[in-house]
Amino acid sequence: MAPTEAKQDTNTKLERIAWLSKRDPLKEFACLMHHFNEESLTKCYQELDGRKALGYDRVSKEQYGQNLQENI
Repeated sequence: MAPTEAKQDTNTKLERIAWLSKRDPLKEFACLMHHFNEESLTKCYQELDGRKALGYDRVSKEQYGQNLQENI
């Protein structure tokens, strides 16, 4: 028998998680790591605003991007 759940891409699943967490701020999620892969991390990197302050590691978007594939 075929599964009844429609096949979803990672982006759609992450949007659903964001929607659920906005709807219920006390909702807890476990085991989310399987949603993150090279494709989703690369997309997140591309969407970052490079003009923001450095993170805790003091690495800029430009510095991180110089070795993007290896860093991801």
